[in-house]
Amino acid sequence: MEQPAQGPSNNSLVDFFMFRTMVTPTLIVVLYLLGVIGVTVAALYLVAAGDVLSLVIFWILGQLYLRVALEVLIVLFRLYESVRNIERRG
Repeated sequence: MEQPAQGPSNNSLVDFFMFRTMVTPTLIVVLYLLGVIGVTVAALYLVAAGDVLSLVIFWILGQLYLRVALEVLIVLFRLYESVRNIERRG
């Protein structure tokens, strides 16, 4: 007989060490912010090279790629959370 999954406790530290709390979604937000800064700085180097068209294309495509890639990861984690909620309900 399968035991039901334990829900979150009142202690967030216990939840963290028992892997009931996901850290990665928060890290994805931090990675996104760092990625936005990184793509912007890299695009500004293109201004120094005098290539404004490449700057615009690189900046737009870089931001778009970064956003889509990280959104895919967020969708996977939300899917996991939804499955866990369904599992808890029975």
